[in-house]
Order: sequence, then structure tokens, then C-alpha cells
Amino acid sequence: PVRLVGVLALALVLTSGIPAFLALGPAAPAGASAFVLVHASLAEIAGVAPVVQVIEAYDSFVLVNAKPDSIAALEARGIPVESQDEGRWIRLQSISIDTRIGEPAIAPELSASMTQAQALYLIHFIGPAKPAWLSELQSKGVRVLQSVPTYAFLVSMDGPALDTVRSLRYVDWVGPYHPAYKLQSELGA
Repeated sequence: PVRLVGVLALALVLTSGIPAFLALGPAAPAGASAFVLVHASLAEIAGVAPVVQVIEAYDSFVLVNAKPDSIAALEARGIPVESQDEGRWIRLQSISIDTRIGEPAIAPELSASMTQAQALYLIHFIGPAKPAWLSELQSKGVRVLQSVPTYAFLVSMDGPALDTVRSLRYVDWVGPYHPAYKLQSELGA
């Protein structure tokens, strides 16, 4: 009986951790570069970690792609660095989309297809949205409807605007807003 209890306890621990483990998404290989927000000026970053790839500069921080040794050097100088792993995900009530992989499988009866007509789409930015980016989208015929966590927007646009939006340097993912995304999380399972 004691051994059976131990086996059952181990099985419970292992099975309860598996869904959480699978939901994490792809893990970066050790030593791989990571997207981080660095709360310093471009000049300060270049002086401490000259090999980082600057993705976008903002007023009070810079979004960079950096290797662990560069991140460690910045942190050793007391420069705040924030991981942006969460920034690669679009979080909807019913589903989460890893923009590095693309949209998840959707049942055909709950999916939308790309069209040349006006339709709803999700647009994901490389980092926090800048007002100039939203203005440029609007000037290209995109109607911005609402913000979606993280760094994404629900928009309405037609086919020609879709083609243009995909080519913008600050847009890293675009996908249709499927009817399945409107489901409550309990119903979508």
C-alpha cells in the first residue's frame, strides 16, 4: 500500500506538470540570443555590449536581440534588462498564439480564410506599439479596432492593405482573426 501510494503520487506529479510543460512553447537552445528590453540609451548599450542587435529604439528603452554574455554584461553594470519572451505571444481569451510558430490548428468550420475583401486580422508588432506605426497602418487603409496582448492589434483591412502590412519592418506576424478565437476558453477546448 505504501509503495502504491508513492507510485500514484509520482504519477500525479508527472501528469500534472506535463500540460504546463507543453504550454511553454519552444525553448531556446543554451547560449541562444534572446529578445530583451534594455533600459538604457543606445550609446550606453553600445559601450557595454557592442555586439547586440538593435531591433527598435524607444524613448526610455531599447529592444535588442542579445546573447546571454551581452545580457550578463549589461546587468553587471546595473542596467535593467527585461525578457521579452512574453512579447512573442498573442494572448486571446480562448487561445494563445506563438508568433514564432504561427497560428494553431483550427477546425475548418471555425476558421477564416485570407480574402481580398475587408476582413478581420491580427497584427503582431516586433515590440511595444509606437504611435507612428498605428498612424502608418491607418494611412494604408487599416482600421485598428483594439489592442490585444502582447504587442498585437485586432484590425480590419482588405487584401491590398494586407499585402502592404506584411511588408512593414515593424510587423512580424499577420493572421486572420478566426471565428474560433471568439469562443470562450471553456468552449474552445
